[in-house]
Amino acid sequence: MTEQIIVRQNHQFETEISPLDHRQPASDEFQLKGFEQPVTPGGLLLASLGACTAVVLHRYAQNHNLELDAVEIRLRFERISPGNDKDSKPDDRPPNRIQQEIKLIGRLDPETERKVYLICRQCSISSMLAQGIEIESHLLNSDI
Repeated sequence: MTEQIIVRQNHQFETEISPLDHRQPASDEFQLKGFEQPVTPGGLLLASLGACTAVVLHRYAQNHNLELDAVEIRLRFERISPGNDKDSKPDDRPPNRIQQEIKLIGRLDPETERKVYLICRQCSISSMLAQGIEIESHLLNSDI
């Protein structure tokens, strides 16, 4: 299953999150989902990654007096079945993959765009996802 989100953020940190229809086949053209369905938990994870990445890029641009007007990030989460990926082995667990496509909107030369892009890995959500997170859950106020 593929989950898709677009995050748009302007230089004033106003952020728009658009879930995309997961029933549409993955393609270069994203189809906006109608508002009949809420954002899924997976979509919220993608939205947090996209929003965090956009904030990091805008902060860097502001700190270096760069003319970055807006950022658009297209995110896809995919679960890949073993055997469908040319690099998978039969005993591998199905990999999860998040793909980000980052569009920088503003007056940036190619070298500056490259420098700004390299900063995107400084996002704390990106770091947490890349390193993995141990989750501990406890039920509070229960007689169990």
